[in-house]
Amino acid sequence: LDEQTIQFKVQIPNLLPKMHFVCEVGSRVLFKTIDWLRDLQVFQFFSTDAQSEILRSNWIDLLIIGITQVCVTSQQQHLKPMIVSTLINYVKSLIIISDKSSDGKSMKGRKMKKMMSNILMLNKFVDNLSALELDSVEFAHLRLISFFNPNKAYLSSDLKLKKYQE
Repeated sequence: LDEQTIQFKVQIPNLLPKMHFVCEVGSRVLFKTIDWLRDLQVFQFFSTDAQSEILRSNWIDLLIIGITQVCVTSQQQHLKPMIVSTLINYVKSLIIISDKSSDGKSMKGRKMKKMMSNILMLNKFVDNLSALELDSVEFAHLRLISFFNPNKAYLSSDLKLKKYQE
């Protein structure tokens, strides 16, 4: 990694903290992550299909790492609470407007609880990752570790990936 590939700056949108804001932040972090990966020489050794498959397998990890880095390294401490509270309010609004029909009520309730549980787990994970006080170099290495995760079963036939994982 060189100085250029360590940089990970994302412009935070100037929007009200509603779902559009959350989606826009996530979109910008994912696009920046893909741009960041494309700048790495090792990423260019893989076929387009292999790149796509690896990204599909890792996008959630890369998104969480990216959001955490943006919150920690760019003085955007308000970002995580805004995202979490917006997601929680969104789930609450779904609960309020959900159909009260008996045939789908229990399934909707379970889905809402699962969504809320996932939001709270995301919040805790970002807090724990933030507490490590990683710098830009460490976040870059964390993204690389996530990208080349040897515990994932994807691309088992791609010898290049196995070589880089070692």
